[in-house]
Amino acid sequence: VEQRTSSFAAFADLANATAHIPMLDEWKALDKSKKNSFDLERADIEKAHDTRVMEAAKALVTLQ
Repeated sequence: VEQRTSSFAAFADLANATAHIPMLDEWKALDKSKKNSFDLERADIEKAHDTRVMEAAKALVTLQ
């Protein structure tokens, strides 16, 4: 159970790392330049978390 919990922490870590990026109506209100900047930043963050998130996703799929 301990290992599962730490595996799933990857989802929370990714969410925390991207929490400052506007969503929904706030995203719509941004100009194109700011959206592009956030998109690049988000892609970098996702790349940095990719391995752990994919491992967590695999662990989640195999839960019984």
